[in-house]
Amino acid sequence: MNELALFYGRKITVAGISKRGSETALEISEKLSEKGLAVKCYSRSNLKGCNTYIGSTQNFVLSEVRKSDVLVLVMSLGGAVRIIEKASILKEEGIAVIVVDDYGRYAIPIVNGHSGSANVFARLISELIGSEYIITDAVELNGLMSVEEMSRRLYCTIANPECVLKINTALANGDPVFARNESSKRKHAFEMIKYPWKTYSRSDDAKIIITDRPGEGGEICYLVPDDISVGIGFTGKADPYNIKKRIEEVLLSLGLGYDDVNCVSSLRYNKFLSELIKDNGTEFRTFSADDLKSVDVSLLSHISEEAEEKLGIPGSAEPSALLSLGPGSRIIYPFTKFDHSMTISVASRRKLFEGKIWFIGVGPSDPSLMTLAAIDRIAKADIVAGYEMPMRIARNAIGKKEQIVLHWKDQQKYVERIIDLYDKGYRIAFLFTGDSCFSESELIRRFIGRCRNYEIIPGISSVQAASARSGMPLELTPVISFHVTGYIEDRKKEMLDSLRRNGRVLVIPRPYDFMPSKIADYLIENGISGSTEVTVMEYLTSENERVTHNTLEQIKHKDFSDISIMAIGNSLLH
Repeated sequence: MNELALFYGRKITVAGISKRGSETALEISEKLSEKGLAVKCYSRSNLKGCNTYIGSTQNFVLSEVRKSDVLVLVMSLGGAVRIIEKASILKEEGIAVIVVDDYGRYAIPIVNGHSGSANVFARLISELIGSEYIITDAVELNGLMSVEEMSRRLYCTIANPECVLKINTALANGDPVFARNESSKRKHAFEMIKYPWKTYSRSDDAKIIITDRPGEGGEICYLVPDDISVGIGFTGKADPYNIKKRIEEVLLSLGLGYDDVNCVSSLRYNKFLSELIKDNGTEFRTFSADDLKSVDVSLLSHISEEAEEKLGIPGSAEPSALLSLGPGSRIIYPFTKFDHSMTISVASRRKLFEGKIWFIGVGPSDPSLMTLAAIDRIAKADIVAGYEMPMRIARNAIGKKEQIVLHWKDQQKYVERIIDLYDKGYRIAFLFTGDSCFSESELIRRFIGRCRNYEIIPGISSVQAASARSGMPLELTPVISFHVTGYIEDRKKEMLDSLRRNGRVLVIPRPYDFMPSKIADYLIENGISGSTEVTVMEYLTSENERVTHNTLEQIKHKDFSDISIMAIGNSLLH
């Protein structure tokens, strides 16, 4: 497997800031493109050949970084570090970040040298533009391969990441760390990697084990082979024997063989080809045009104009490869034409085991109020789900992960879909605006009876923001939420009693049948004075935040958004 293959199918962004830096960014982009890699060049200097971005470099990087697999910033090292620090990129995400100076003299990996292969990419850049690459990593300086690098080269997932620090420390110290393949897969890839302590003996105390049945703990790193699929497109003139041969060549370039592949799939069926594929112990599967239309085109490296025009589909090879594996899959060998009669692509996805679901509060609206724990769990998820607003808040953290956007009226349909994915072994991050338990416990309860492996991650609630804006301290102010389905008469009475008893209350309305105007009606009808002060706060902490100070009587005939909180009664701090 050549090192270039590590970056097949990975989305690469190269960005220059100054005029000179943009010229260097363009040079890097062009030379990477010549190597067959998927690259986009960006510039703030209106350089021909690069896309122009407007606004601050920080905002551009924060919005772009998780849409990329590799990010090359042509700018000062200090400036890049300050920006990337705000992105909170985690090792689990595998995003490689490299800094190159304006004149292209140095290429420096700064994020995920191991897990994202940033060290390898810095070396590749140096070879292409004649720069010097600077590596400060002890494992690489010893001429060795880290656990994460081995995992990436073998198309595996580390089942127990807590092992990595201990094993890499041993490698950095030059201690012999034996690696053994106990899986039926990755035989060829294991042979190909350059690693001094490969062993085939059970008597050796291996600390890195490639296996289909991982153990636990941090003493041994268990590398589980990812599922692999091949997607193809072919004309009626294509020779089945030649298709089979070309697939073998593509797999070999990745260090893989037919024994590593779960299935080969296509839009078109050919009985003879199907039998040839099955003779190699691999399933052959076909999809309909409607199936291929359902693929998220943002996951594709190529969209076929011909296929779109004739069949209304984005293509055959890449969509088939992704569909075969389902959510969480990614392209590792992009759409490539062969012999004017076929196209081939390869995708991978981590092997599914036990499902997990995280219920995550992402804060009221301002992305900077997301917790590090929230970002961490989103990074670990295969799929991210939630209503439109929390998905928008967390968009920079979500990046290009598979998404399920819920709608209020069809809530149960989405709940069933997410539980089905959980049962299949997917890791799901379910996002909530504000705090995950403040007003969404009813929805969470629909899951936890059937999803036993879950974790609730708290967030900053919009009620906390409302307390600060209104001057109503939470320890002295009752909070009533109508953000539930079904019967709410008991909550209405509780709101009424709380207001009479305490003189103030914070209220979360229910979309769309118990909004601020109806709440005002109810309170006035039940003896609360129409002159009672009320503050309606919409889109708290967002750029569109709006605060309206009125009385109950005045808001009876006003409309407010479904993202609102009411502070009714006397403020203590304002």
